[in-house]
Amino acid sequence: MADDNVHFQNATQMITALVKSNIDFESAYYPNKNHGISGGMDNTTFHLWSKMTNWIIENLGNENTRVYSEPVKQPKAF
Repeated sequence: MADDNVHFQNATQMITALVKSNIDFESAYYPNKNHGISGGMDNTTFHLWSKMTNWIIENLGNENTRVYSEPVKQPKAF
């Protein structure tokens, strides 16, 4: 929200347009972070990259990237 390139008002305008057009979206806001969202040991960068990676896997993945809820059963050893 401390971004000097994309002001918070720009984000709210975009959200208003998305809602008006009934377009599904997700958003996240990182207080006191600039456009680069880097620096500090507060986990922000990891959180953002994790969200982006998970979105790609969930929406653009294939059978090789699927995460199954149950662990794969290993054959019993003798």
